[in-house]
Amino acid sequence: MTEFWVDQAGSGAYMDMPSEDVTGHVARGGTILMWAIDGASPLTDEPFTVFQNESNSGWFARRLSECLKTRFVEQTFNPAQLREVIGELRAEFIQCSGCPVPDWSWPVAAAVMVEVSELDGRVRMEVHRYSDCFFATAQGTLEADVTKARRMADAVSIGRWKPASGFSGKTLASLRERRARQQDNEGTTALTLNPESAMNASAVLLHRERPLHVLVGSDGVSRLWESYAAMTISDAMSVVAREGVGGLIAELRRFEACVVLPQKDEKPSDDACCIHLFIPGSIRSTCTKT
Repeated sequence: MTEFWVDQAGSGAYMDMPSEDVTGHVARGGTILMWAIDGASPLTDEPFTVFQNESNSGWFARRLSECLKTRFVEQTFNPAQLREVIGELRAEFIQCSGCPVPDWSWPVAAAVMVEVSELDGRVRMEVHRYSDCFFATAQGTLEADVTKARRMADAVSIGRWKPASGFSGKTLASLRERRARQQDNEGTTALTLNPESAMNASAVLLHRERPLHVLVGSDGVSRLWESYAAMTISDAMSVVAREGVGGLIAELRRFEACVVLPQKDEKPSDDACCIHLFIPGSIRSTCTKT
């Protein structure tokens, strides 16, 4: 697989809080590993309790992404290796915290990792999903123009972060209790600093034909079709093919700013990120563009 295009972007939900969503990829010539990581919203009274200008889950998402780039630069993704990475990050977190912190404030993240290769002329994808990050594919060109300048995502929301990310009362107590159980790897499919959480993945092996679009991202983006019903996933893939992932996130932010959303037990806006891989229908050269 010598010709492909990768496009990625993200947008924070708050003007005073760095995004906790991260994307990345590693290209190894014939194979690609791509991922999206969604750090869970902090439930503390202050957003930064261990790290300066970074929440615990934001640190986890960023460091995990950095480790994926180095650990899997020469080998394909596998949960056993991820378990070792998380063990190292756990020790790093304990050292940085300097003193015991409540177990419900330890980092939690959703994630999806997709190992892409080619076998007998077909695209092979091994998908590992942790919690609610999304994965989607679409065959055909979808009128993609990979030479077109990609749009940047809209600026962060004008909203400001609130203590415990806006949760309170029984809802906050329930969320904190759940976070504590997740650190024990009980009743969860998410990633935590418990190394055994690396084995929580829902794994699937898929084969598709060229040309192919692959899109993975956080649930801040998938709200567009899963919660808001503002478009279908097919519509979203078409937007990405024509405008890039920045264009899709811009659509998300415009919708959230202009529409009165129904009151639900969720944040009115969320961090959002996604990464898009396009594999053309035929190989024209040996040039890889990212």
